Amino acid sequence: MANTFIMSKDKRQGNSTQKERLSSISASEVQKSITPTDSSKELLSNDQKDRQLYKFAKKFQKQDYYDRNRFTANVTHLLGYLFSAASIYLSFAFLDTHLTNDVPIKEVRYSVIIGILLLVEFVKHTALHTGFKAFFVYSKKPIFTSLLFVAAVSLSLYLCINGTSELNRNSYQPPQITDFTTHYDSKIANLEQKNKNIYKRNSWKGKLNAHSQAGKAYAKNETLISEWKAAAEKERTKQHEQALSDYDHKHGKTSMLRSFIGYFVEASILFCVIFYLTFCYRSQLEHLLRLNKKYAFSLDSVLPKMPTNTNDIAVASTNQKKLKIGFNTNNDNSTNNDANHLINRQITNNEKIFSADDIDTLIKHHRQRVHAYNNKLKNGKGNPNTNRQRVAKHTSEYNRLTDLKNRLYS
Repeated sequence: MANTFIMSKDKRQGNSTQKERLSSISASEVQKSITPTDSSKELLSNDQKDRQLYKFAKKFQKQDYYDRNRFTANVTHLLGYLFSAASIYLSFAFLDTHLTNDVPIKEVRYSVIIGILLLVEFVKHTALHTGFKAFFVYSKKPIFTSLLFVAAVSLSLYLCINGTSELNRNSYQPPQITDFTTHYDSKIANLEQKNKNIYKRNSWKGKLNAHSQAGKAYAKNETLISEWKAAAEKERTKQHEQALSDYDHKHGKTSMLRSFIGYFVEASILFCVIFYLTFCYRSQLEHLLRLNKKYAFSLDSVLPKMPTNTNDIAVASTNQKKLKIGFNTNNDNSTNNDANHLINRQITNNEKIFSADDIDTLIKHHRQRVHAYNNKLKNGKGNPNTNRQRVAKHTSEYNRLTDLKNRLYS
């Protein structure tokens, strides 16, 4: 009994101690002990959120012309060749019909037709590319190329439209009058079979007595058969005319649709090729303008520091080619110090040292602009004052870049 009493007393004391310890724990500690925070899960959650936000930012970021239209341009470039293949298919029937007598061998005729159509499409695409480049890049009027392009397009359109007409004629298969039946046909067939049986039973030596009862029935049936055949023919003709009218109406709609497809194919070829050429031209022009702005900013800070003496120019050019990042010179010559200051300025401002190819690209661009605005002045296009200002501006940039190239890379 004594041991039991002592054990119960110790148990009560332990319970009271545990209650006191629990009462001293705050609610936040209790919550943490129940649901402990897993730092790896928290980091993973933040990482997933960052990836999702990065996708959103990439999706809605501002893009240049090339990135915005690259997919569409590639699709139209492919469609241009697919429409050319469709034009060849539509034009094939016309040439095949007209060359059948001249070239009776089918394999040779098909080879000649495909060669002619491929040549037409090649001239059409090539003339359009060449004329576009001559007009927009070199600011010239491609008269011969334009005439060649118009001739190729006209021939292609003529072959395509006549090819669709030939396909319409080949596909015209109207219903025949023998394709229709009337409700008299079964009656006529039964009555003719009945007369055959009468003749078979009552004829003698291939003759039937017309005055007999069987002969009179036979004659009556023959008269009725003739009347039914006339009525059936009349009804069949009426059905055929109605069906022929419906077929011609339906075939006329199909013919118009095929003719429209011919025009659509030829127009789509021009649209796809011009869209792709415009995309290429605007993309490279945007890149060239971006390059021009970058180097114009650098040149504004570089040119005022360029040496002017001929000997100084040679020394500065030599030092610029030889010195690298982290160079050190102990030469006290003022010309070398100027060259070092120039290169240090470029490195400090995170500016690229100009290569000859980069400067040649800019020189070519300004030379083309000068030529283009001089042509506008000569032909009376645009505002003369604006054209003169732009000629002066591009001439100044051209001279400045040429001077820079001569100083650095001569």
